[in-house]
Amino acid sequence: MDDDKTPAVTADAVWERVLSLREQVALLAGTSFGVLRGDDAQGVVAVVEEITRMVAVVEQGLVRQVIDQGLPGERGYKSAVPYLRDLLRITESDAGARVRAADRFQPRTALTGEVLPARFPQVASAQRAGEISAKHSTVIAEALAELPAGVDVPTRERAERMLVSYATQLDPGGVRLRARHLQAVLDPDGQLADEQERRERQEFTISRDLHGMFRLRGRLDAPTANAVNLAVEALAKPQPEADGTPDLRTAPRRRAEALGRLAALALGHPDMPTTGGHRPQVIATITLAELQDRVGQAWLNNGEPVSVQALLQAGCDADAALAVFGHHGELLHYGRSKRLAPPPLRKALVARDRGCVVFGCDAPPQYTEAHHLTWWSRGGATDIDNTALVCTRHHTDIHARRVELTMINGRPHAIPPAWLDPTQKPRRNRVFDRPP
Repeated sequence: MDDDKTPAVTADAVWERVLSLREQVALLAGTSFGVLRGDDAQGVVAVVEEITRMVAVVEQGLVRQVIDQGLPGERGYKSAVPYLRDLLRITESDAGARVRAADRFQPRTALTGEVLPARFPQVASAQRAGEISAKHSTVIAEALAELPAGVDVPTRERAERMLVSYATQLDPGGVRLRARHLQAVLDPDGQLADEQERRERQEFTISRDLHGMFRLRGRLDAPTANAVNLAVEALAKPQPEADGTPDLRTAPRRRAEALGRLAALALGHPDMPTTGGHRPQVIATITLAELQDRVGQAWLNNGEPVSVQALLQAGCDADAALAVFGHHGELLHYGRSKRLAPPPLRKALVARDRGCVVFGCDAPPQYTEAHHLTWWSRGGATDIDNTALVCTRHHTDIHARRVELTMINGRPHAIPPAWLDPTQKPRRNRVFDRPP
């Protein structure tokens, strides 16, 4: 008999433990902690933190199980991230962090059915013991992933053990600093990373800050960085006024505006890749009242606002379009088209839907197709009131009758499956909605 083998548990037993934990936490949440003083207060705070860290490990295991079972796909989602976002009502970034944690620190099931160990087993062990936080774990995992491919397995294991030890003594910032020192020791000249590895490590993200601005973050290999730098600098030269007044913009601002000009040039280039035969296009959405009154805001493809005045001052070039909607959200005008031929219709759908309309899907317009709510084979018309953007996966689901669409007040709604909403009340996909 193997005494170390973990005894099997039933689903009922898991539910009993989870509900018991919830009951105990609820009791604590309703407790007055005024009786705690000095060491007692400090000790309880430390133990609660330890418990919180251990609960995070429980969640990782559950997320791993959901992924291994393929539950998101069964529920009509293309991945676990949007599934968790909707199920738990959390942000997409939070959902992504939880999926990454499950992938890094939980055992995995291979396609053969074999159970594989966690990618970072020493980190996972410290997490289970409540010794390190989720942030500690993320810092360590990212640092180890940064090590060049030339670092052998025993050295990686020693590095993981060393960083876990630091994490039991330092905050995540301190661990990150130690990790940088460790990387410098293991690869002081950066020679262990070859050109292919550098290319594979390229990344670029754009994220919105709290002030309506966007932060750009990334890293490029040397050839790519050189090309980007040359293009930006060519457009970022100072531009004095005709009367000789100097260009007072700072160099960083000139480079930022040059990046925008570079994007506009790319969008207008005839070699720009197309999706469904259509080139990417800047679309500004606005209501008729806002356009007539010259007040309020228009909304760009990405759901971000721009003042009506700024929009009108900028004007519309050949690669930009203005979509005007009426009081009830019906499309009144798109660009300069007098009728909705297929290309204008596609652009109008992008302006209205901004992506797949099925609840819980975040597929952007370039990954969608125009679907007839009343099917074409059943006499459905190809017009704005009978078409909606859906991704390929959900288009298949619709024709397999797993998902149904309906139009309410000129906007497509998806009827969610019974597992998500027993009432099956039609819902709009709020992922692409403009803010209130």
